[in-house]
Amino acid sequence: MDKQKDILERLGWNPIHAFNFEEEGLSDLFPARILSRDRDIYTIIGEFGSRQAEVSGHFLHKYADDYGMPVIGDFVGVRLDDDNGVIEGIVPRKTQFSRNIAGKRFKEQVIAANIDVVFIVSGLDDNYNANRIERYITATFDSGAKPVVLLNKTDKNPDSEKILEDLKERIPEVDFHLISALTGSGMDIIKTVTNQKGLTFAVIGSSGVGKSTIINYLAEEEVFLTGEIRDGDSKGRHTTTKREMIFLPSGSMIIDTPGMRELQLWISSENLMSSFPDIEEFAKNCKFSDCTHINEPGCKVVEAVENGILDPDRYDNFIKIREEVNKTNTVRNYKFKSEKKSRDKKLAKEIRKFKKFKKDLRG
Repeated sequence: MDKQKDILERLGWNPIHAFNFEEEGLSDLFPARILSRDRDIYTIIGEFGSRQAEVSGHFLHKYADDYGMPVIGDFVGVRLDDDNGVIEGIVPRKTQFSRNIAGKRFKEQVIAANIDVVFIVSGLDDNYNANRIERYITATFDSGAKPVVLLNKTDKNPDSEKILEDLKERIPEVDFHLISALTGSGMDIIKTVTNQKGLTFAVIGSSGVGKSTIINYLAEEEVFLTGEIRDGDSKGRHTTTKREMIFLPSGSMIIDTPGMRELQLWISSENLMSSFPDIEEFAKNCKFSDCTHINEPGCKVVEAVENGILDPDRYDNFIKIREEVNKTNTVRNYKFKSEKKSRDKKLAKEIRKFKKFKKDLRG
């Protein structure tokens, strides 16, 4: 029993997960965690070791509508079948990092679950973009995880310290660190942060920012190939092609993700303000409770910008992100109502058929 407990704790299992496992009626199954996914095949790990698994028909019927398919980092209930496993249930997620699926469609894509800290990696070469960093931070706060920004490639930019100070002033609620994966400068800070047994970290960012190099450093071995960077545009050759969770010598776990060409946000309008606590604080004193913070009289947010208290770039990015979030949520609500209406019509049709069947039986 102690060995089982040690293994599960190493995977990040805690009393809340154990309670939810029981509440979901999974106590006759083995708890496990998702390490990776290749189409319909999952690699899972638990007290039984590591093996491959697929989801059951029961899972699809009970969980797919609420959770979708399992993702990297999920805790699941597994039935062992010979050398493989069958995923029968999922433990409610502590956190989940999501985005709107790439392209013009509106659909949530969960990147990973049960993450404690998200490392947002940005290169200080041509990749650097403060607004993009802020988008990643917004998505991370919404996920429930803690964002930590790693500004990589200090060897490529003599103005690294100035960029760091500007970001700290613009986004004071987040930790920023200057590093160079190439020279090793600042990398010891990341090792200190990840030296926490049972915690789960994720690394996200654009292609070519150095995510795989950072993970290789933390793993103390080359677990991922690292690609060259094209001189013309600072774009990296894609070296991570799938999401995967690996174990670090420190006792923590880390999830590498493929480079994201775009991060379309999938967050609630309510959670947006909590990602901009300074703007939220100014907004509390606006003259109108429904102030849009654009052109209303008595708007304390606009006043803060005009008085040089609030960074104008941060304000502009907030307005841009809010418009995107509101548009996405409008479509989400429309789709939800449309799908509900369709389900209700289908249910009403089935009820009519059943009533007719009963009537025909009575003659």
